[in-house]
Amino acid sequence: MNAGRMRRRITVQKRVQTQDEFGQPIDTWQDYVKLAADIMPLSGREFFQAKAVGSDVTTRIVTRWYPGIETDQRILCQDRRMDKTYDIEAVLPDRLLTRLEIVCRDTGQG
Repeated sequence: MNAGRMRRRITVQKRVQTQDEFGQPIDTWQDYVKLAADIMPLSGREFFQAKAVGSDVTTRIVTRWYPGIETDQRILCQDRRMDKTYDIEAVLPDRLLTRLEIVCRDTGQG
């Protein structure tokens, strides 16, 4: 793993259910962990292969392994180049549990 490529800071958020002032449940997002990461758009071939399976996967994020990152969470990337939100579609650890490849879909928010 090339640590020099992990120049972006991401925030993994998890969904938390709280209550509004009337006692009704509402979903909010809470920060889970901040990590250094490399964010790469899928190449043309990878993108079309993902589309063939019926997915809207657009981005691959590589970071060091961290426990508890799951597909019901999301990723925020906020820096001077971009401000984006990604829904996690798959979390793929390597066999030695040293890095994670997170396959995401750009939500268009940000």
